[in-house]
Amino acid sequence: MARLQKVSIERRSIRKYRSFFNANELKRFNPLRKELNGKRILHVNATPIGGGVAEMLQTLIPLQDDIGLKSDWYVIDAPARFFVITKEIHNGLQGKQFTLKKSDLDFYRSVNRELGTALSKMNYDIAVIHDPQPMALIGSYHQPPMISRIHIDLSSPDRKLLKFLYPYLSAYEKTVFSLKAFAPKGLRNDQIVVLPPAIDPLNKKNQAFGLQKSRKMLKKLGLNICRPIVSQVSRFDPWKNPLGVVEAYQKTKKQIPDVQLILMGIRRAKDDPEAVKIYKQVEKATKGDPDIHLFHDAKQLAPYTNEEVVNAIQVASDIILQLSIREGFGLTVTEAMWKGSVVIGGPAAGIRSQITDQKDGFIASTPSVAAKDMVRILKHPKSEAKIGKAAQKTVRSKHLITHQLLAHLELYKDALTG
Repeated sequence: MARLQKVSIERRSIRKYRSFFNANELKRFNPLRKELNGKRILHVNATPIGGGVAEMLQTLIPLQDDIGLKSDWYVIDAPARFFVITKEIHNGLQGKQFTLKKSDLDFYRSVNRELGTALSKMNYDIAVIHDPQPMALIGSYHQPPMISRIHIDLSSPDRKLLKFLYPYLSAYEKTVFSLKAFAPKGLRNDQIVVLPPAIDPLNKKNQAFGLQKSRKMLKKLGLNICRPIVSQVSRFDPWKNPLGVVEAYQKTKKQIPDVQLILMGIRRAKDDPEAVKIYKQVEKATKGDPDIHLFHDAKQLAPYTNEEVVNAIQVASDIILQLSIREGFGLTVTEAMWKGSVVIGGPAAGIRSQITDQKDGFIASTPSVAAKDMVRILKHPKSEAKIGKAAQKTVRSKHLITHQLLAHLELYKDALTG
């Protein structure tokens, strides 16, 4: 039996975030918070931890509460089979050939009927339903206005799968995508909202440690801090392209023999059962190289937390990689740019929307191109210092949680009055 489980949140004060608003944003923000005061907002997604959606909601929900909205966050409690199925749906929407049986799709629908039934017993002014896992609940619960928030790359979905999901997707009053290019044909223009994700600058992970502290932490985790370090922080997922990262590293190592690689993807999200399989593939491909450091279990990080280690890696690494093939956005890119790191991103649309090549980072179409960039940067690190400063500026102007909060308020107002 599936159900919706409420997530407890830590309180946050909007006062601590006011310096991240610019004057124009504050001018729009204050009237909106008054107009929406007391409105009941529900967010539903797959998991309370692991992944960018959960991270954003961990800040967005309490900030909405603090400014006068009544916001709740629920996640899906369902059998393991459901998450195996929805991982395949996730992959199919990002371009993998879809192979699920009718019985699997029937099970997906049945879980969503139970979620819709649970939602029908609640009372909210707006419901925001995140990603495909709970998307079909609108088939058994539709109390306008309802908003679908799609965080993944839908630019080249499996057509059979999109046909199956389209009746649910098109039933929402508003559907939010990270890029306009992700919106399937057929949706009305007034249904489509473009809203890139954002990071919380006051999250411990995003308050950059000093370089010395970061290096000390990595040394304790087995790294040689006197040698160059390149890293990718991401789930072990085929679309994150960890094997491509290994290939780029191996090509770089032929010219810079002392380079080290960190691949960090701590398994925490219950909606990603594929992670173990991909990790084992990476482990096999890297076996025998003592300069490759794989972190997949939180126990490996002791005495530090996941957030502390991510912070240290993004500060102390000479280069941060995110060579994704598909990416709705990629918050790890934003996090590293916010810390002033030099980032090499893959060809995914969500990453290209963040990085302007050779201005605030680099875009590499293949592992071979990434390797060439890595060799150049590692041989001439000082020449790339301006890249990190430009990256910080980009994130401050576009990708902080304050921009996300304001955009959500505008979305709520539009949904309620439309």
